[in-house]
Amino acid sequence: MRKVAGLGWWGRQIVCCRKFKLLYGVEPNPRADLAAFARGFGLTIEADLGAVLRNWEVEEIILATCRFQKLKFARTADAIRPGLYAR
Repeated sequence: MRKVAGLGWWGRQIVCCRKFKLLYGVEPNPRADLAAFARGFGLTIEADLGAVLRNWEVEEIILATCRFQKLKFARTADAIRPGLYAR
């Protein structure tokens, strides 16, 4: 399965556990150190969640965001890809 994770603290923990096959890291404002981190795990960094959701290779997303952002991102995901599983 292909998944998406935010790349804040929680997102990096998910990536580092290597339990999931991840394609993208979505980070609206990527920091300078993020490119090296992403390369080490074979991730593509994308600033736009909508662009990632329009890629039909993405079968599932992991929303590794704080509570108040999670609902906004879940609604965005549902508007673009209804029924896409989000955690």
